[in-house]
Parts: sequence; structure tokens; C-alpha cells
Amino acid sequence: MILVFLLFIINLLNAQPYEPKMPEEPYVPDIKEPKISIKFSSTNQMFGYQVKIVQSGIPLTNNGILYFSSEKISVDKEIEIKDISEIKFLKWEGKTANTKEEWIFEPSLIEIIFKDGNKNLLTKNIPKELKIFIFQNSKQKFKLYSFFYEYRKNKRWLYSDRTNFYYPSYNPIKGCLVNIKFY
Repeated sequence: MILVFLLFIINLLNAQPYEPKMPEEPYVPDIKEPKISIKFSSTNQMFGYQVKIVQSGIPLTNNGILYFSSEKISVDKEIEIKDISEIKFLKWEGKTANTKEEWIFEPSLIEIIFKDGNKNLLTKNIPKELKIFIFQNSKQKFKLYSFFYEYRKNKRWLYSDRTNFYYPSYNPIKGCLVNIKFY
């Protein structure tokens, strides 16, 4: 027994203790990178931008990547998306869709705020690129729309339950995209 104890003490004295190494820090990509290019197929390239979105009737903002099919939006002139700070959807114009009761409300007033502080109001010829979006957050990828459908029956709007004919022009239904803030 004493022999075992002496061997233990000798091994303990001869041991070469060393400092434990700190683990390496994991690589964290810079989330402020203005655009990410992702190729979905050989002919369809999408450009992703870090954004915060606001949807009508949903109290939380949602951070993620918003994809565009081009790096520019064509309106009266070409606008480079990288120069945009924020897009605000302010008003929608309704017209009957397939039936007298079904209406489609498309953006009719959009404010684009540029990173240099300048602003541009779009009131006509709103491009398709500002109506349908692909958005991806940490959990899922889905489509967002800046237009919506509403139904009018007996002089009342179905989703808002309002009688004012112009109510949907300033109050889109829940889930409609109303604000995009670029990082």
C-alpha cells in the first residue's frame, strides 16, 4: 500500500501541467454586409439585402434578408438598391378584381428614403419589384406582398369591418408589407 502511495506521489511530482487552451472564437459573418448574391439557378440570380420589415397589424418587426432580382429598381430613373435606407408604403389604390365584391389594393404612394437623406415619392408606375418580395429570416423563407385583396359586401369591407369606402387605401390588411429599413 505504501508502495502504491509512493508511486502516486512520484508521478504527481513528475507531471508536466500545462495551461488549458482557450477555444478559438467561431467565425461570425458581418451582418451589415450590404448585399449577398445567391444563385438559385443558372439563369436566375437574386440579390439579398439585410433589412428590418414592418407588416400591417403585426406588432413585431422582423429582421432578415430581402431578395431582389436586380441590384436596381427602374422607376422614372434607375435607383440602386444599395443607396436606399428605407421604403415606406403610404397609400394603396383599389380597383375591382374578378368580381364586384373582390378588390385589389396596390401601392399608389411610396416614399423612398436614400442613405444620403434625399427622398423620392413614387405615385405612378410602381414597379413589380416593389410589390412582391422574397424574405428570409432565421427560421424560414417566404413571400411578402405590398398589395392586398379586400372584399366589399353590403357597403362594408370584410377584413376591416369598416363601411368607409376609402378605409383600405390608408389601412392595409394584416400582413401587408408597409415598411422596409435597409441596414
